[in-house]
Amino acid sequence: MPTSQYYYTLAVVLDDAGPFRLTGDDHRGVLHQARAVMNPDRAVTFVEWGYFGPEIPLHAKICSTSSHHCLTDFD
Repeated sequence: MPTSQYYYTLAVVLDDAGPFRLTGDDHRGVLHQARAVMNPDRAVTFVEWGYFGPEIPLHAKICSTSSHHCLTDFD
């Protein structure tokens, strides 16, 4: 039987200020995000998300609520 552990992914997203939200198996996930603005007015969002379990959920992803762009652990 596989043991449970934490899986984390970090992404730097340009020109999408978010905010981002977890979709899919979000009941097991955590999401941290921070936003910065570069000159000339380019948004940079640092997003870290993770899950606790025996494996990364196949349908787990984060999606921007402003642009509807989504990222997965497999991107």
